[in-house]
Amino acid sequence: MDILYSLATYLVEPYTLLLLLLWMSVLWMVFRSEPVRGKGCVVAALLLLTVASMPISAFLLGWPLESAYPYQRSRPEQAQVIVVLGGGQRLLDPDRPRLFPAEDTVERCVYAADLYHSGQPLPILVTGGFLAPLHEEGPPLAQTMADFLSLLGVRRQDLLLEIHSTNTYENALFAAELLRKHGWNQIILVTEPLHMHRARLAFEKQGIQVYPAPSRPSTESFEWSWEYFAPSVGGLALLKRAAHEWIGLLWYKLNGRI
Repeated sequence: MDILYSLATYLVEPYTLLLLLLWMSVLWMVFRSEPVRGKGCVVAALLLLTVASMPISAFLLGWPLESAYPYQRSRPEQAQVIVVLGGGQRLLDPDRPRLFPAEDTVERCVYAADLYHSGQPLPILVTGGFLAPLHEEGPPLAQTMADFLSLLGVRRQDLLLEIHSTNTYENALFAAELLRKHGWNQIILVTEPLHMHRARLAFEKQGIQVYPAPSRPSTESFEWSWEYFAPSVGGLALLKRAAHEWIGLLWYKLNGRI
């Protein structure tokens, strides 16, 4: 019954209805008696959209990056500092000029706080500058992260802020400068599993030894289900993130950043 309910819910989603309507239109065009120019291009485009929308496509594209970094429930003893890479932040209420960490940033900060409390407190370095289009609202992302971490029980004196970076390369470049000033070169790096490979290579390029600590379990926990083959807007969003990482890796490699 749960499967039937899930299927019924899926079938009434706007994206699903639109995709079904498109397929019905294309099939009608293909099998009609009059010749229609460009049938192949239309069918190929719709087929590509359908496959790209399936979560399984994002899984297959992201798995090589994520599977190399299993979730860590403990921290290495030799690490000197926890480094948390900023994700995003958002303005919840235009009438209240206060920024909050976005979902990806919350996830990273919560996991960093868990690592912080799992033993003798380590310093936590948070990275992230002023992000468009919210840069005029302030503060920098690192400040938003530090405020959130303090709510999670991290002492203010254990927080260091890097407030100038706007991308992964700058995260590594500017954070490495602060790390060297404190004599640290062994870090626990906290970010999403999909983002970890590019981030680790960027920090190692700066001469920093990295102990990867993905903020959540990776796609190693994948379980087969019909939902992974059901096209959805969410599937497209996941595929976009995975493609972004592969393009980022190529771009960083070509520019000598990793």
